[in-house]
Amino acid sequence: MYLKSWFKTWFTAVLICLAIIIGCGASLLIDSYSSKDKADSAYVINQVRLKVSEIIFYLERHHAEIQDEAIGETLNKMSNANDLSFLYAGLDGSIRFSTFPDNNGLSKVDVRTALHYDLYTSNVQKNKFNIAFPIVDDQTREQIGNAIFTMPASVI
Repeated sequence: MYLKSWFKTWFTAVLICLAIIIGCGASLLIDSYSSKDKADSAYVINQVRLKVSEIIFYLERHHAEIQDEAIGETLNKMSNANDLSFLYAGLDGSIRFSTFPDNNGLSKVDVRTALHYDLYTSNVQKNKFNIAFPIVDDQTREQIGNAIFTMPASVI
């Protein structure tokens, strides 16, 4: 009789331990899949940076003559070739160039809320990414403005 109750207790303890091990394994498996998704989204910013680097480089070299029609045409062609839209704003928020039609009625952006150097806005708006990059003067190495890029998620 004593052996039978000991065996039941032992068997119950083994089942509980197995349930805990299986639960921990499932938890780790789910966590690894969700962290993989987070890791993939961390690479999005680098993919966007690669996609817009040519435009940023061009803006840094030609920011002084941004009002020139030839510079504007070149920026529009670059924007269309990469299937994205962007606006270039000074440090005060004044829009100096935009590939958006009619600038969406804007002449100035609020730099406190419009600049997103991370994927927060992109995560809120699932079908597109809105990411800002600083524009640095080619000679003085000082920030002169910001470029805010908008692109569909399908482009990345």
